[in-house]
Amino acid sequence: MPSVSDLEHGDLIKDRLPAWGARRAYYTQNARYYEGDHSVALTGQKWAEKYGGVFQKFSANLCPLVVDTISGRLILERFEGVNAEPVMKASRLDAVQRLIHRDCMLFGDAYAAIWEVDSKMKICRQHPSLILPVPMPDDPDELAVAVKIWKSRPKVWRITVYYADRAERYQFDGESFDPSSNLTLQPYESGTEPHVFEHSMGRVPICWFANRSGAGEWGTSELDVVRPLQDALNKAWSDMLAQSEANSIATRFIAGLDPQLGKDGKPIDTFTGRPIWTSADPETTFGQFPFHQLDGVTQAVAQAREDIARVSGVPMYYLTPGGQPASGAALRQVEAPLRTKVEAAQALLGNVWEDAMRLATGSEGADISAVWRDTAPVSDIERLDQAESKVRLGFSRAQAMREMGYTDLEIRRIQAEREVEDDAAAARQARLFSRDPSAPGE
Repeated sequence: MPSVSDLEHGDLIKDRLPAWGARRAYYTQNARYYEGDHSVALTGQKWAEKYGGVFQKFSANLCPLVVDTISGRLILERFEGVNAEPVMKASRLDAVQRLIHRDCMLFGDAYAAIWEVDSKMKICRQHPSLILPVPMPDDPDELAVAVKIWKSRPKVWRITVYYADRAERYQFDGESFDPSSNLTLQPYESGTEPHVFEHSMGRVPICWFANRSGAGEWGTSELDVVRPLQDALNKAWSDMLAQSEANSIATRFIAGLDPQLGKDGKPIDTFTGRPIWTSADPETTFGQFPFHQLDGVTQAVAQAREDIARVSGVPMYYLTPGGQPASGAALRQVEAPLRTKVEAAQALLGNVWEDAMRLATGSEGADISAVWRDTAPVSDIERLDQAESKVRLGFSRAQAMREMGYTDLEIRRIQAEREVEDDAAAARQARLFSRDPSAPGE
């Protein structure tokens, strides 16, 4: 039975496996932060012992806001230069693209497999933890091979190796997957499905979306710069809540009292249970320690939010409860860092989408362009002014409405309603001018 080294490009795969093992741990870490599974550090051992059970799992999680705000601005509308509609519909690309873009921003890497399913070419999202991309040594823009590895049932693992002309399926036994071992593989067949699937796409049918990276390099998660600040925010919140909890019970003291001693030589508590504390000794004083001031920790919470907004490019009003966005030119200025980040992602990911559509439509070499929706914040008045300006320049009303976000179905309905209104107005005008001015009452 073959091992990984025996496969075509087996040495490349084997050399890449250890790094991929570390990469999967990186994906797990980012997934934990996205889901709010953070480690909260409390100040001092006594604080941890007293309040750790209460606040240990608390987190003011801003990670989803950062990831979803950026990925939510990445909306692929259509492709120019090819009839992509059948593939987009078969793939349900309106939903699939959102998962892929979120993967890319969250994990740094996202993958799509292009394959024929039920006689239709589809673009299928693949979870990053399952795919190992292996670039060409002399051309990292191209994949030499891609490997999908997953656990199909207890102690049984499946591997599909994607080449430029075929896909080979294997399995191996084991409690866990050790990337550093030279796995012994068994050819996998199921029913009428063979061990080897041939295809004619001419390229490895796995597309790799890597965020903010060069050719053949692992992508960068948008949470890399956020995680330390998220920890700082959680720490500030836990300190504030712990201090607030401490303030809920007043701490009182007695000074100048000569305590009574018991037989064991220890002071006797003569005050517990008494609603009023008194002492016959005039030198005795009673008092209460002041409450903890929360100004410092509230400022730390606010500063952590501001720092997350600064390093992530997400406007502050997204990260602040009840935050109010600016409007007009002020809004565009506030959103400029986010817009810059989104435009950079569109340029990088758009190239991968174009490659994916070439494979799915069999249009290798075609001049295909991915068209993104403009998600920049624009007021309704500004949008209408832009549409009117385009119509004056010669754009059709339908095209102007299409660029405003209306679908073709909505445009046809609006045009039909407009025709009915125009016909009714013309009829009223005709009745008005056809009346006999000499008739009574005219």
